[in-house]
Amino acid sequence: SRDWSSDVCSSDLGDHTYDAVKQDLEFAWSKVKTGGAILGDDYWIHHVANAVTDFAQENDLVVEFLDNGSGYQIYKIQVSK
Repeated sequence: SRDWSSDVCSSDLGDHTYDAVKQDLEFAWSKVKTGGAILGDDYWIHHVANAVTDFAQENDLVVEFLDNGSGYQIYKIQVSK
């Protein structure tokens, strides 16, 4: 169940396996308020990208990318529900 206690949650595990990333995203989603966001990096890693994309699709959420001009991207999942 969701407790909606945070505005923002960061997902940045050392374990970049698909299952670990999905589990981390599910935990983060359980904590973030509607209107908040989940942020993470390492999207260039195949398993991370797949887990983020699948998680967003399964929960009808949108993945955006933040870039400070250096080429290093942070993904942002806006929690809309």
